[in-house]
Amino acid sequence: MELRSIHHSLSVLPGEKLPKGRLVQNGVKYKTLCDNCNNNILGAKCDGEFGVLTHRVSEHLYSGIQLPGYSTFSVRIAPQKIMRSVLGHLKALGVERYEMGRFTEPVRDYLLNTSLPLPEGIKVYYWLHPYRRNVTIRDAALASLELKSTCNFWLLKFYPLAFMVTFNQGNGFSRIINAMDLDRYGSLDFDQEVDLPILFDERDIKHPYWPEAPEDSTMVFYGEESYDAIQKVTKPTF
Repeated sequence: MELRSIHHSLSVLPGEKLPKGRLVQNGVKYKTLCDNCNNNILGAKCDGEFGVLTHRVSEHLYSGIQLPGYSTFSVRIAPQKIMRSVLGHLKALGVERYEMGRFTEPVRDYLLNTSLPLPEGIKVYYWLHPYRRNVTIRDAALASLELKSTCNFWLLKFYPLAFMVTFNQGNGFSRIINAMDLDRYGSLDFDQEVDLPILFDERDIKHPYWPEAPEDSTMVFYGEESYDAIQKVTKPTF
């Protein structure tokens, strides 16, 4: 896997080669979580559920089974564990970060206390991501020229799913993002399971560079912790 800053990847013109990145083996890792958080709070309680979700979605993609007239399938899963796993991985981005603030403190408390609901003002979107491009972004802002407003977000994308976390987003951004939302389950108990729907229709699959690549009606502003990585494909994807 080859790791690059998102700025370098998005600055390549059509026909140009990507700049050489930093080679990493066995995935992208960040040494910013203590052993207790990484192995017990997230690893033991949440990441296993996250692995079940991605494995089931991958199996469905590999099988090529899609019944006529049906564009969704579901995975029996505990949404609170998935949201904590996503937020935990994204919060791990960065070294010597100042972790006090109106966004980070509620996320910290949510991760450490499994009895808490998802903090108010946080939305978690997800969609199918059948590409070999991995993206991790923390502390970015999506600006809509149409809405004349901005939306702070974190982003985690890897085969076969993408997750976008937004903070205190303004009216209209749900229409722009246009993805399924996990936060609807934000008040469930930690272990409570639901049949989580996954949109499988190719018409609903987003461009591999969305939302990190600006469009005609949007601008994107990045902090320091914004990366993408290209992994070797071992099985065919869309």
